[in-house]
Amino acid sequence: MMLPMPMIQTLGTQFTNGDEAFRFAGANTYYLIYKSKFMVDAALDAAQAIGLRVIRTWGFLDVGSVDGSVPPGPKEGVYFQYWDPLIPGPAYNDGPTGLQHLDYAVYAAGQRGLKVILPLVNNWRDFGGIDQYAAWYGLHSHNDFYSDPNTRQAYQNWVSHLLNRVNTYSGVTYRDDDTIMAWELTNEARCVGDPARLLNWVAEMSAHVKQTDPSHLVAVGDEGFFRHDGSSDWVYNGSQGADFEAFLGVPTIDFGAFHLYPETWGKSSDFGSYWIDDHLAAGSRAGKPVVLEEYGLKDPSTRNDVYQSWLDQISQGGAVDLFWMLAAQQDDGTPYPDFDGFTLYSATIPPSIREHAAQMHR
Repeated sequence: MMLPMPMIQTLGTQFTNGDEAFRFAGANTYYLIYKSKFMVDAALDAAQAIGLRVIRTWGFLDVGSVDGSVPPGPKEGVYFQYWDPLIPGPAYNDGPTGLQHLDYAVYAAGQRGLKVILPLVNNWRDFGGIDQYAAWYGLHSHNDFYSDPNTRQAYQNWVSHLLNRVNTYSGVTYRDDDTIMAWELTNEARCVGDPARLLNWVAEMSAHVKQTDPSHLVAVGDEGFFRHDGSSDWVYNGSQGADFEAFLGVPTIDFGAFHLYPETWGKSSDFGSYWIDDHLAAGSRAGKPVVLEEYGLKDPSTRNDVYQSWLDQISQGGAVDLFWMLAAQQDDGTPYPDFDGFTLYSATIPPSIREHAAQMHR
């Protein structure tokens, strides 16, 4: 049996693991929460073989109804949260078609000495997300999720339920599990045109997470968009309702997270170096670590060189990075499909990532 380890903490702009600095490379693998144990093990074995130390996967899977009559339905038969008309309100699936899937993913990661980051709701409709909460309560807009009393309470109830859950494989309560590195309030929070509303929600919900679980780190899980007056650039002018620097100023937020997808955002790959520098500088001013927790390029011919330049910057001034995304074998032995053009497998990991993982581990 693996002995408990210290919880990951922060010291200035770095992470610590007990008395040691904790610097690492990691990856995102979202499908761990609904696939078979074989597929979970295959992905985590691949991460371990590459030298990664942290995996980020979803801590949510919300559905309209169990029977699929209110979309979306269960993901391959798996769902965590659903609308129960008898309450009426969201209810939880704690069994083998529900949170036991997440139990296994966290347990299996811990058995390999890996840490896990878990976002608690999705900005996007995939896996339910904020729009599912809005549909449950008949809200008029996505942004209303952040201020409506019913959805705020439902989100807090979900947080309390998950953080107080006892893992059926390890017997450890989530709030006490040293395998978990951090909770993130969201995956890629946006509140278009209304940054004040999102900031108020971040302050309220991060305080709730900290009250429920004082031991683990908390981040927003946003894309890292800035709010600079006078900027015409949509990732800097606050138009998406996110304010990276303001989030860092919230006392119950322990570190900042940012994403990097130049092609998707209509930017050149050179943009990445400025984006990384700006976030490292913001973290330095706030005295908190920042994490490049998602990054990706679709062009395999330039991927290694560009990743090398980005990861060199993180090595020199940062502590943490996680690429999007790592996949492995499916149950039938074939590779998990590359749905988004960013997917990497053991055989296609760029040398820059392998070398960087080894360097960060040292």
